Amino acid sequence: MRKRPIGSAAGELSAAAIDGFGSSAFEFAQAILNGLRSSCMRRKNIRRIMKLKRVKATMAEGSK
Repeated sequence: MRKRPIGSAAGELSAAAIDGFGSSAFEFAQAILNGLRSSCMRRKNIRRIMKLKRVKATMAEGSK
């Protein structure tokens, strides 16, 4: 195995897939990681939108 700087778990997993198992394992690992990443981003965006709505409601209430 080649030496690599320490990075994210996604990078480590994809690097291990390339080194140890070839391209089919790499594609499989990428599919799993993309699924995890998209669900995480979806939750993050929902939290951000909910916070914006709360802030706008509080500001509208305060201006009355």
